[in-house]
Amino acid sequence: MSQAQYGSSSRAALQVVFWLAFALPALGDPYVVEKAAMGALALGCVLLLASSKRMPASYFERRLTPIIVPLVVVSFTYSLSYFAALWGADVQTGLRDLMELIRYPLWVIFVLTLLAFRRQVGAEWIVRRLVVPSIYFSVACFVLYVLPVPFLSALLRYVYSGTKTAIGFDTGWLSWSIPFENPNFLGLYLNWALVALLFFSKKTRTAPIAVTLLLIFATGSRTAWLACLCALAAWVVASALSPGRRRRAVWLFLAAGGILCLAAVLSPVRFDEMTRVERVTTAIQKGSVLLEPSLAAHLVHANTLLSDVWAAHPILGVGPSKYAVADVIDNQYVTWLVRTGVVGTLCLLLTVTTLILWRPMRAFLAIQDRFHAVGVVAFTVATGLSLFTGAFLDNLRLLVLGLTIGLCIVANPNAADVGPS
Repeated sequence: MSQAQYGSSSRAALQVVFWLAFALPALGDPYVVEKAAMGALALGCVLLLASSKRMPASYFERRLTPIIVPLVVVSFTYSLSYFAALWGADVQTGLRDLMELIRYPLWVIFVLTLLAFRRQVGAEWIVRRLVVPSIYFSVACFVLYVLPVPFLSALLRYVYSGTKTAIGFDTGWLSWSIPFENPNFLGLYLNWALVALLFFSKKTRTAPIAVTLLLIFATGSRTAWLACLCALAAWVVASALSPGRRRRAVWLFLAAGGILCLAAVLSPVRFDEMTRVERVTTAIQKGSVLLEPSLAAHLVHANTLLSDVWAAHPILGVGPSKYAVADVIDNQYVTWLVRTGVVGTLCLLLTVTTLILWRPMRAFLAIQDRFHAVGVVAFTVATGLSLFTGAFLDNLRLLVLGLTIGLCIVANPNAADVGPS
């Protein structure tokens, strides 16, 4: 196989991986569907890596050690803490938790697979071939959901019947989540897409950016709104520091703002009466945003888990006892501390930090590319903020999608678009 053919097949494989993770149907129990699909995808990734004679030289490198070794350590300590809890009977656990034992080995597989593509794709290809089509797919689903179309709308609602999507223009409730089961999941993905469009696209894509902003608002996720504002602020600052981009930044910002204002005027929704907006404004009027009911409940839950569960198992945590300790922990950092302890949390933070800073340390600083460096910061902030309100990286779909869009950081942002595939 020639280098060109190898690159083309690699990009085709990456597209398959991306769309299997992004457009996964939500029928029945989303947990079972996700685990089954991601398990099958992981098996496919293993076969892909094993069948290639060219890939090993590109991903088995010494500099990948800070990424892979911590994941291997977490996989071991996670299993150790699980069996210690099981034998000690101090933490109730069940057979379903055994599915959680393969979580971090799957991390290793997905990280190795996606990093193997980093030399075959450029940031522009990822934006053009993956990010933009996914945005249009999501907005097409939104239109079909809101404006009934015979057969297509019914099919959409059936395929994604397991999501928490709820659109009520008359009641002021807006919670768009398709194709994910939870609006916060979609909000995080859209913010990743927004960062890619703003910082890593070689040309201005006004329409996809405007659509992404509208979809972020439609999720109703306050965390996604905040992360979006941070990304936009970072982009404006970065554009101001890059003279060649300043005019484009001004026009794009005005265009996006104009589209959003027009949509607000024409929309049947009274934004000041929207439930999620009203809850925040009411809490601020009472003296603190921390009084917002959902946020206050999350803080109480996190404090209870840390004081009652983590304090008894601070080093290795309680392992994957997900369905005994707490069914849902709406904080990624608390989830890591409770289930993997201090050891596992430090290893995971090291892995995530190395993944994000790997390319910047080796290339961005060398070429003094401030614009892309600020993009890395925006990607990090959007992710970090979101993880305070959900264990999003425990969702293997989001993990794969985050790693895929993160290739914009790992790949050379100044590389030419490679190939038509």
